[in-house]
Amino acid sequence: MKDKTIAEIKHMLTQLEMVSQEDIQLLKSDQRKGVQKLLSAYEKRRMTRERLNARYDEMCQIEKTWFAKGCEYIAGVDEAGRGP
Repeated sequence: MKDKTIAEIKHMLTQLEMVSQEDIQLLKSDQRKGVQKLLSAYEKRRMTRERLNARYDEMCQIEKTWFAKGCEYIAGVDEAGRGP
């Protein structure tokens, strides 16, 4: 990884799906401050994405349960925006 420029590493880290665990380990051993900052920002984005995915999965539990029981449609009622 040390042969790559910081700009190339930044481009690689913006593509979350392209980064392997081996790449992460190599980047952790890179002593350049710019690389360490990029890696820190990448980890924050990855953790945020994981939290959002977990939250979404939690919100969909009721629907998944009903779909598993054979239900095809689920309707909801929302009172938001209801005027006086």
